[in-house]
Amino acid sequence: MSALERSTTKSLLSQSTKSLRQLCQDFHIDTSGFVNFLPNSVLDVSLSVTYTEDGSDGARVECYGQLADPKSRVVVASARDGKGARQYALAFGCVVHWGLGNIPLIDQVAVAKDYYLAHVGLGGTSGALAKTDLETINKTLSTITDISDLPQFPASGLVSGTDGLDGPGSFAFISLSTGSSGLLTVVGQSISSTRDTPTSKAVDTNIGPLHLRSIGVAWESASKTLWLILEGELTVGPLKAEVTGLKIGVPIKWPPDWYLIHVDPSGLGLGVDFTRYPLHVGGAVMYQSNAEYDLFLEGAFILQTLAVDFDAYGAYMRMKNPKFTSLFLYNKVALGEGEGAGIPPLVVFSGFCVGFGYNSKIRMPDPRHVDQFPLMISANAPDDTLKALREINTWISPEEGSFWGTLGAQATILEQINADALIVINAGKDDWGLAVLGAAQVSVPAKGGPGRIDPAMYMEMTLAAEYASETGLLAFASSFTDNSYILMKAGKLTGEVLFYAWLDTSKKPQGGDWVAVAGGYNPGYTPKPYYPQNLKRIGASWTVSDILSLSWGCYAALTPSAVMAGVELHVSAKIEFEWKNWIKNIKIGFRAGGDLAVHGMLQWHPFHFKLEASYHGWITVDILISHTFEFTIHGSIWIAPFGGSIDFNILGWIKVSLPFGSSEPSVPDTLDWGDFATAMLPAPNSRVQITAASGRSVPQSQEGDDATSAWLISLNGFTFTTHSHAPATSATLNNTALASNGEDSASTMNVRPMGKGAGENLTSTHAVTISRDNEPLAQTEAKTWRATAVTGHVPSALWGAPLDKGVTIDPGQSPLRDDPALTAEAYVTGTSVSAPLCQLGQGLPSIAASVLQTPEAIPDGHLPLDSSAPGHAPTTAADAVGRIADTLLSTSTWRSDLYAALRASGYDPQTNDALTGYQERVRDGLFTAQPLLV
Repeated sequence: MSALERSTTKSLLSQSTKSLRQLCQDFHIDTSGFVNFLPNSVLDVSLSVTYTEDGSDGARVECYGQLADPKSRVVVASARDGKGARQYALAFGCVVHWGLGNIPLIDQVAVAKDYYLAHVGLGGTSGALAKTDLETINKTLSTITDISDLPQFPASGLVSGTDGLDGPGSFAFISLSTGSSGLLTVVGQSISSTRDTPTSKAVDTNIGPLHLRSIGVAWESASKTLWLILEGELTVGPLKAEVTGLKIGVPIKWPPDWYLIHVDPSGLGLGVDFTRYPLHVGGAVMYQSNAEYDLFLEGAFILQTLAVDFDAYGAYMRMKNPKFTSLFLYNKVALGEGEGAGIPPLVVFSGFCVGFGYNSKIRMPDPRHVDQFPLMISANAPDDTLKALREINTWISPEEGSFWGTLGAQATILEQINADALIVINAGKDDWGLAVLGAAQVSVPAKGGPGRIDPAMYMEMTLAAEYASETGLLAFASSFTDNSYILMKAGKLTGEVLFYAWLDTSKKPQGGDWVAVAGGYNPGYTPKPYYPQNLKRIGASWTVSDILSLSWGCYAALTPSAVMAGVELHVSAKIEFEWKNWIKNIKIGFRAGGDLAVHGMLQWHPFHFKLEASYHGWITVDILISHTFEFTIHGSIWIAPFGGSIDFNILGWIKVSLPFGSSEPSVPDTLDWGDFATAMLPAPNSRVQITAASGRSVPQSQEGDDATSAWLISLNGFTFTTHSHAPATSATLNNTALASNGEDSASTMNVRPMGKGAGENLTSTHAVTISRDNEPLAQTEAKTWRATAVTGHVPSALWGAPLDKGVTIDPGQSPLRDDPALTAEAYVTGTSVSAPLCQLGQGLPSIAASVLQTPEAIPDGHLPLDSSAPGHAPTTAADAVGRIADTLLSTSTWRSDLYAALRASGYDPQTNDALTGYQERVRDGLFTAQPLLV
């Protein structure tokens, strides 16, 4: 009977020497998964094995042992799954025991020796092992004293085939000693190279002086290396050192060579900060190494004191394909309170900033979230320099042919207003953008020093005026931040005012549209998907105490088809007390409140007006049990047709409705295709456009711009493109399907304004037909034309999947930038078609040399330079130019006969022009003097 089948209370059953491969075979563990990443020398090396059991039928350690190398460990454990079958897991680990105690200075900290990297290793499992089973196994491992430092299994559980690296049931892991918390085991994932970014596990725990934020583990098959990816910070007094993307590679080989442990600088970020009030000095550097860059280096420096705040950020990048160099620099200086220069008290400047980027692009901020833009002088500085550098990098990226620049200032105006203004210019290859951003803080009275009371009113506002040529959007926005209040800090001020205008009419559906909104929309109005969404009401709210709270809000909006406005009020109060008597203490409470709302909206496409007002009141009495009494009154009036209603709801079950006039007409939430095409697409004759890309002989302006004008082209190298404002799922040329020249198009398409069902899973074909004499070319001839389908992403507001009722887009998405969330998947938007390449015709027949040897005698002619020669002498005439011009048209009959004869013989010259254009050129100055006539 094998050790697997025995059941005994003995802790130690037997000892033997086996290879790791034989051990796996004994326990029926599939090695096909990790044969690929464990060298045969490891699988076949002798292993000192100790078999043991815990005497139960549940989770247990079957065997453990060590290889000849004293730092190598192996554990085989098992547990019964839900079906009663025993599943096995194996862990092969190397003892590292390297941690904080190995770092100079830190090794003197008493707890440092308890925090270290214990094991790195690989393993496999025959099936699923539950979390509770692995916890029991790990507890048993911690009690075994025959061999110390045995690797433990991840307490989160293992599932065969889902954690696989190079095969079913294989996994990589690390174990960290966390002092009194024991071992933390993290399972990794497979990567092709260190340029890949494996998923890290958030830890966010303090280990002595080390704050560990996340841990990642990855297995690189090509180099047979286990990678540990760390992110954290080390704090010693006022000094803080931070690291992100630290990749430590441990090669898995036999015999182990610990000197091969190395660090990959790819994605490595290092930051150092020294903070001791009132001084903060920090520096950071980030190094990126991947296939796209020869060099990618970024850095930052921060110096903050009471008198000055100096920040500097920069980056230098060399791209490989295409080859170009990108860089940016940004600096800002903010002076402390009481510092600055200007014209007091009118204006005092206290800060400046400047930045530029070469072959670099800056992402424009959403007009509603200017306070999140890190290039503002008043932007809140992150706690450490490396974090500040990472935040800057999310806004700036390399792009060939793009440039940007910023210039900003900070000032105090009239000793009451602290203002921050920034100009941003962004110029790319095909687009450009301009933004004027601002932030202002107003205190009434002005904030003072220690001992001063808080201002009665504090307003913190952001302002933005932006234009982006890419989307054609001109936007103005202003909003209160969450720090604004009135009368008391509990009285929050809220509100947003925006104006969006899409000036580029070629971009549908938003092209030519606009919206002005303050505080939001009418509850019965559904804003278009590309309109600003989820706006805060303009108003204030007070939570005076636990007894009283009240709030008010208002809004107004104007669009090309509607105007709306409204106001909302809320009041609630609470009174509680205890009645103490000789029987029992009774808690008595009264709560009451009410909500008043008035909303009005006028639409004229189609015409509809509605005014409604409502009041909802409630009273709750708590005496032993809670009783709530509430009532609602709601009145509405609408035109057209004229009608309205008054509704009462008392205690939730007494409902009375008093309608009058006509019932309210229903306004459809979706459009049919006809209404959609009329409202959202250009006129029918402009929905598909055709353009000559090459081979056109005369500019379009000289031929006429209407759709029926013929083009004069050269067949050799002629290419034209088509573009449709309505995308398609496929394209054809003379009924032959075309392949895409880029991203494949989606097989079905959506029309979001048409709604669920009608606007889903549609198909459309972009068809191009080439004809001769109003007859389509035969398939064999049409195939000689080279054509491809052009694909591109289109606005999801038009062509995205229809939204569920009430669902809106994320307000953080901005149409000012090419936000992927605002574009649908790729569809066919047009075609590119090229004429067949011209081929040389049949050559001239050969001419016998004898013919050339006896040429006919050509009599001497009379040349202008030889007046003595015989013959007719050329003469000049005043009407020579006119005679030549008239002669051009006089040959039209002969040329028409020749043209007809050529076509009859099977050769088509393609054109029989009247030569009126050449006649005009002769008359308009082709000759600078009267030519000779012969």
